[in-house]
Amino acid sequence: MTQNGSDIGWIIYTLIIHTMSYTKEFEQVINFYLNTNPVQHQMFLRLILDKISVFNVETSESLETDEESDVTFNGIFHQINIK
Repeated sequence: MTQNGSDIGWIIYTLIIHTMSYTKEFEQVINFYLNTNPVQHQMFLRLILDKISVFNVETSESLETDEESDVTFNGIFHQINIK
């Protein structure tokens, strides 16, 4: 992670630190994000996949995640497949 402002994690961290007060629990989340790599983020997403819900606001449709498809990378983004 660079501190020159080009890393999105650093940008988020800087905005939060300088514009908001936050709880110790939130600080722990920020520290987890900043001190782990994308593969570890993906592992975490796999752990909480059954707790993630996706909702389409336009159609008021609730979508379920697809348990048969793994969380994967789609370029630099994480891809969570839905049914």
